[in-house]
Amino acid sequence: MLAAEGLKLVLKLFPDGLTTGTPPVELTGVKPKLKLPANQKQFTNDDINKVEIYLDGVLQEKGSASEFATCLLLFHTFTV
Repeated sequence: MLAAEGLKLVLKLFPDGLTTGTPPVELTGVKPKLKLPANQKQFTNDDINKVEIYLDGVLQEKGSASEFATCLLLFHTFTV
């Protein structure tokens, strides 16, 4: 369950660049027209730039401290 909540947060805060493939319907509530498999083993420079843009947006919003901490943790985890 914790992984599902983490993925929900990732999909909400970083809709592009951090995940590949089609997220499960249980998390999005939307049935996809086309289901794509995850197909990427490494992040590209473009992916990292997108994540940085979304992270900047999160930092500028008035989000909760725990959401901010989660964003920093996710960004650090996926860019190291």
